[in-house]
Amino acid sequence: MPGVYFNHLNFNQSQFEFAYRTGSKLLELVNDRRFYDKVRLGIYTGRKFRLDGRRVQYIQADNNRIIYQIFNGKEWGKEPDGNINLLLRLGPANGIGYVNPPNPLITTDPNFFNRCMDRNRPVSLASHWLHEWMHVSGFRHASSNPDFNDVVYKVGDYLREVARLKAKEEGEPDSYINSIADEYLEFRKDHANTVGPDYDI
Repeated sequence: MPGVYFNHLNFNQSQFEFAYRTGSKLLELVNDRRFYDKVRLGIYTGRKFRLDGRRVQYIQADNNRIIYQIFNGKEWGKEPDGNINLLLRLGPANGIGYVNPPNPLITTDPNFFNRCMDRNRPVSLASHWLHEWMHVSGFRHASSNPDFNDVVYKVGDYLREVARLKAKEEGEPDSYINSIADEYLEFRKDHANTVGPDYDI
């Protein structure tokens, strides 16, 4: 099962502390067997994946490829090291954030970050980071029209589903369970038309 590590460029102390908590939450959720099972059995539409190599070559990834990339911590162009490595910064973004593959730097809009922090919603931030890391790993959107059943979106959906299951098991109130990732879903809906083929909200 993968570890989760992050490096940041410009977080202040309170942002760093929330990012650390978010990383811990991401680690907990991706290592929940139910997340593995959901990803393994997932039904995806867009499966565009860029193979390592100097020549740009895309394939339609099968579920085994999706599992391999996540659970071996395989970033594009690097050997798998068993870790989801997040290189993070806060910066201007039209929406939640973006990444420009193959550059692994994930930019998160500070408005979105601070909203998640103020509302104590690490699952929303974790969903965004995992989504962007899937791009860093090699997955792409099939087109500029958002398809919320493609790999990078569905993996984030599965993460949130497991978060809700765990919150229910821990006796959290329904109001918390139902709103566990509202910030991400709200921002995603508001900025759905800004999605590009190789970067994303």
